[in-house]
Amino acid sequence: MFVREETLLSAPVTLVQQRVLAQLDDDGLHAVAAVALDGGQRTLQEAGHTGGCAPVTVHTLAAYLRGVVTVIPIRCYTHGALTEHQPTLDANLELNAATLTTTRIVLTGIYRPPRLPLAQPAEWSVQHRVAGRTAERFLAQIAGLIPTPGPTPTDSAHKRASRRPPLAAR
Repeated sequence: MFVREETLLSAPVTLVQQRVLAQLDDDGLHAVAAVALDGGQRTLQEAGHTGGCAPVTVHTLAAYLRGVVTVIPIRCYTHGALTEHQPTLDANLELNAATLTTTRIVLTGIYRPPRLPLAQPAEWSVQHRVAGRTAERFLAQIAGLIPTPGPTPTDSAHKRASRRPPLAAR
């Protein structure tokens, strides 16, 4: 199934690139993918299908620039009981500046839901929800890597000071 999810982060693209690439160097986005694939598995369980999520493997290629967009090719899969890998997410994670202080993160690719026993066929709508939830959770995990901007103590003090009425002349 084709998946495309995007989100906007209130952070400059350079900060987002730095954090995502640091996580890529640290664990190859393994933790992000494990949570995302688990989200898809939970959607199947909510629909009445049984089975657990197996260990996750993530392969990434080196990040590259396409114009001003940073692209990270990824492939995530779990090891099933048989020798086949399931489910698989083959996608590009793209980081692009929406404004000077906002970054657009887009996940575009193909998601293959886990194969179910013939006695438990998943309807198309369930498979679609699984794919969508997996992509949403992947982006949510990426967004969680980025600190949310908040007022610094000096910013808050400056704002309070600027709201005080001027001192009366003596």
